[in-house]
Amino acid sequence: MRSTRLAEEPARHPGQDAAIRKSECLLAEIESAIERTRQVTIEVDGLGQIWLDPEHSLYWQQVTDPDAFFSTPSSQASVTRASAPNMRLPSGPLEELLWDAAFLGSGGRLFEGSSLHDLLELNWWPNLTRIAHYESTFALCAFLSNRPSTMHLAFRALHLSEDEACRFYNGGRASGCLKLLKTRSGEPASLKAVMKSDKEGAGDRAALPFWSRLFNRISGL
Repeated sequence: MRSTRLAEEPARHPGQDAAIRKSECLLAEIESAIERTRQVTIEVDGLGQIWLDPEHSLYWQQVTDPDAFFSTPSSQASVTRASAPNMRLPSGPLEELLWDAAFLGSGGRLFEGSSLHDLLELNWWPNLTRIAHYESTFALCAFLSNRPSTMHLAFRALHLSEDEACRFYNGGRASGCLKLLKTRSGEPASLKAVMKSDKEGAGDRAALPFWSRLFNRISGL
């Protein structure tokens, strides 16, 4: 599966801050197919198709434009029962497909029910040679592997864009590499407490420049 590297400075557009439903992209249909544990093909006219084998946790794809493909609303996709393709296409584990579907399909908006103030930890590093990512994804993985944190603190501490933080959160949660430890309420009093906690946590991170050095070093590889 080919890695898809996105531009490092994504542009945000009016209305992009609104939450997105999984059904507004292809993620809902993919998750539904996996839950049914059936071998199926999901096709988007003119953009390509993917084959899912939930029983063996594998998928294959033949997609011309991954951004447009995964951004397609689930209602516009064609789903049919089908076995694994006979053609010689590279296969990959389903968590990589789920990451790409969430990372690319969300368009930089958080899925409904998520918040940048949620407390998260990294379960395992995703294979960044095979999935869509920004160069900053390395830094976010390193930051959250150190100890649990919020995406709000992470992207501010690392001087990243909110788009990068949202895509990372979506991809990490969909694939399972990010574990949700605590959901933060959107109530002002609750968010104020989280902001205070984040600020105090940032003060404790005397090693914060280390993350910048690590990011710069990895980016130069």
